[in-house]
Amino acid sequence: MKTLITPIPLLIAAILAAFALSQSSNATLWMACLLALPAIVWLAGGHKAPPVLLWVLGILWLQTIADVFLADLTAQPIVDNPAGSAGELAILFSLCAIGAMAAGMRGGNRFGQWLFRAKPDAGNVGYANETRIEIHRLVGCYVGILVVTQILSFSAQAMPLLLQPIVIINSLKYVFVYLVAITVLESEQNYFWLLLVAGLEILTGVIAYFSSYKESIYVILIALVSSHRPIRIRNLVLSAIALSGVIWLSLVWTVVKKEYRTVMFDMTFVQKLDYMADKYLEERFDYEDSLQELVRRIGYTRLYAQVIEMDQVGSLPRGFDYYKNAVWHILTPRILFTNKAVLNDSKGTEELLGMRIAHGTSIGVGYIAQAHTDFGFPGLLVPLGVIGFLLGLCWQYFVTRPVPAGLGAAFGVAALFLSFEYDENINKALGAFFTNWIGLGLILRFGYPAIRFLLALPPRIGTLPASGPVARAPS
Repeated sequence: MKTLITPIPLLIAAILAAFALSQSSNATLWMACLLALPAIVWLAGGHKAPPVLLWVLGILWLQTIADVFLADLTAQPIVDNPAGSAGELAILFSLCAIGAMAAGMRGGNRFGQWLFRAKPDAGNVGYANETRIEIHRLVGCYVGILVVTQILSFSAQAMPLLLQPIVIINSLKYVFVYLVAITVLESEQNYFWLLLVAGLEILTGVIAYFSSYKESIYVILIALVSSHRPIRIRNLVLSAIALSGVIWLSLVWTVVKKEYRTVMFDMTFVQKLDYMADKYLEERFDYEDSLQELVRRIGYTRLYAQVIEMDQVGSLPRGFDYYKNAVWHILTPRILFTNKAVLNDSKGTEELLGMRIAHGTSIGVGYIAQAHTDFGFPGLLVPLGVIGFLLGLCWQYFVTRPVPAGLGAAFGVAALFLSFEYDENINKALGAFFTNWIGLGLILRFGYPAIRFLLALPPRIGTLPASGPVARAPS
């Protein structure tokens, strides 16, 4: 599977796609976006780059090109938008920023291999093959964590202090989703259990306030790309069905979410399921309008275009020091600094752009736009490269731990696959990144004996290659 996401195949696909889109009113932008993708993959390390890091870059790329796609859907060239040429620059600068992150990831990977390399000792020997893990144990662990997260989610409404532990435990859930997926895909059997996990995630996700049905599908797709098995038609079909299902769920959710969020708090679990089942299976929607709204939500360069436009005319406010304050925010934990201000994305957006945002709505300009405000272009490429470096460093930390390689990779995927999405402000994105890294790192460091017992792993495990599967049995 990895051979399909290397620069050469992507370059060929990009050229063919650009030719097909040559009649678009945004043909030049499409050409830049499509040719940027293989360049980004090459900068990240090509086929040697960890799939989860390519996933992070791919999501950023999709969020960048979404506004070009929306312009074609509405038959309106980007230059005809209110932001004018600033809209084009926002997309081109974003592609450069993603390239800087990709280069930083490559450097972070190499430095992390040196910094965190395993140090063999007499009491910690490696294994040539990893012990087979029973799929039932993995599914049991997943179900247990799923139940805990659901209980804590209900309790968090009365106890906001539980929100931080929920984030860590929810990330731990994705560890077991990845382990189930990679075990099934490597063994090419027990697909029922993988479908069961995906079904439970969708079932509980569609009734959540923030619609968390997509995340586990993403983790399963990352596991599919990470698998060493040859590409199977069955896996491709399942992947296509999964992606189509996510798109369909997202189209319907885009329409029903406002109404659902106003009534969900007075409903029981069963009532929520009945309500959403009626919406998904019985109501009829205008899918064309829903698609435009969904793409509008995914794309996020419009606010960045406003930042560039204000910068061009000299009206962009300065002195916010977003990146400096984000670092300071991390270094001042709330438990020690009780007067620490609560993060408010919408307030920051109103102060920067002068726009009014409805109460209860959270809209951030995104960390790329904030980097432009702090450092300008091309100065923003430096902090974006540092972010990429940290992401690569985090991956190497987890895959070099003295645990089975598949387990270390699972923790790395859980820590990284939702990191630094385009619309996140730097204070939240950086804080969430380090929270996940530290939280999952502590669980792996001190909780590994319990994990080893639950999964019946051997007592002494050495560090294995990071790409190795978790379910390979000795021959």
